[in-house]
Amino acid sequence: MPTPNDSASFQGDRKVGRWATAPLERRFVERGLPHIPGWLETHHLTLLTLVWSGLAVACGALAAHLHPLWLLGLHVAVCGQYLSDLFDGAVGRARDTGLVRWGFYMDHLLDFVFLGAFWLAYLWVLPANALPWLALLVALSGALMAHSFLAFGATGVFRISHFGVGPTETRIGLLALNGAVVVLGPGWLAAWLPGLAGAAALVLAAVVFQTQRELWRSDVAAKRATAEAPSGTLQRCHTEV
Repeated sequence: MPTPNDSASFQGDRKVGRWATAPLERRFVERGLPHIPGWLETHHLTLLTLVWSGLAVACGALAAHLHPLWLLGLHVAVCGQYLSDLFDGAVGRARDTGLVRWGFYMDHLLDFVFLGAFWLAYLWVLPANALPWLALLVALSGALMAHSFLAFGATGVFRISHFGVGPTETRIGLLALNGAVVVLGPGWLAAWLPGLAGAAALVLAAVVFQTQRELWRSDVAAKRATAEAPSGTLQRCHTEV
């Protein structure tokens, strides 16, 4: 297990990527951070994702048994999870809590939990023939998240955006999709699930292809540098003699 002395070498808290809303988010966090109450710590904000996940699933069940407008609760869940996720790291850094590795592990584990809860909320309202497509979409969404962690393990760089799309744009997409389901009905989502799964598969394939190509080139360059190092050293020795 890692010790406190090697925490400085951990780069998981340094996210890399470019997405359209990033500058606005930074200014929003800078202005909002002083207003976070002292009793609300970084780990509280991280664990709030469990609340938002429960709310998402509950709203799906209530939409099926009471009224479809309960799906609007998914908007509350997505926005709440966005805010708690946006500020948990900032609060930890500002107050120097030191929960860097814990924050990385729990934050992203619970991100996956929330994403799964969002999709599973539709389990209650979709027809049975749409459920295999829903399961595939959950699997593809999880694979995209797993890719980020595997790539971080291979490169030491934690990239959270691809092709200009980051976590905020993803949440905006989820809000738009849920809004369409509320307005057009679950049947609309059932009809579009195969297309959504296909689009997610294409994005995953593109991201994996790009990443494996970069890793291949990095490995080849490292191999070439290792192979050339002894000859270069020998040449310097002959020159010095």
